Amino acid sequence: MILWMLLASCVLHANRAGLVQVEGERVLLVAPDGSALRVQPTLEGAPLRYLEGARVSVEGRLVGRRLRPRDFTVTDAGDGSAPFVGPLRRYGSNWLIDDRNSGATILLDEDSLGDLRDHEGRLVMVIGYVVGAQRVNVVMWKVLEPVP
Repeated sequence: MILWMLLASCVLHANRAGLVQVEGERVLLVAPDGSALRVQPTLEGAPLRYLEGARVSVEGRLVGRRLRPRDFTVTDAGDGSAPFVGPLRRYGSNWLIDDRNSGATILLDEDSLGDLRDHEGRLVMVIGYVVGAQRVNVVMWKVLEPVP
């Protein structure tokens, strides 16, 4: 019984926010006070490796000083803006992202896409400005998964 209570006190559901830092194979979440948690690799947390310099909020299991992500949102892309994050898809002649941060479907201005078109189906982060209802002009973008 004591062992079970000790184990339960070490494994907690957590929601932590901080800056993503990558050191070799390690991914760290650095809190505003300078303390760091090591992010353990999980399928849901894999995109964090590609978000170095971004501020994120991560939900998951905390085991000691290690965080096993279940979900995350990007609150600051590293330039002070809130980005749009989701899989890039094409629907007819429209380019869309189902934004995981807001839950909305975002229409991307086709003239501003550039080489982003080459990454259909991949998880991407888009930084841009709104030019209409759920319509965004792409300024910068980043693929959040390995690109062959």
